[in-house]
Amino acid sequence: LFQLVSVKLVATMRAEHAVVYPRFAKEAHLVEEVSQALLEHSGIERMIDLLRVGGLNSNEWCDAIAQLGSLVADHADCEECTLFPIASLTFDTKALTDIAKDYAARVRETVPIAGASITYELPVPEAMQQLIVTFRAA
Repeated sequence: LFQLVSVKLVATMRAEHAVVYPRFAKEAHLVEEVSQALLEHSGIERMIDLLRVGGLNSNEWCDAIAQLGSLVADHADCEECTLFPIASLTFDTKALTDIAKDYAARVRETVPIAGASITYELPVPEAMQQLIVTFRAA
């Protein structure tokens, strides 16, 4: 069960990195919010990596699963209460539908490789790095 859930989590996060977050940062000017979401994804992926290869005993594994659940719940709250509602004010229904379709397609493409990935440090896409640098310089 953990393998199935972790693959889905990694795939969905990678799809957000590729499709959703760049548009939110650029078009909705949510650079700080996207930066926070990327940090949260990094923590989630590090916890998944620990669970996959950490050699944890039973108690440690259960504690790590609980911590992963908290990280995912906190991140979902951030997205549902802040990121998505603010972005929905910027995008019209057609744009949101297009983002959702592109996101779903990317998830389908990513799932087959998400199970084998050990992510460690997730690189920030170059376009996102430039947006973050530009925003911080302003």
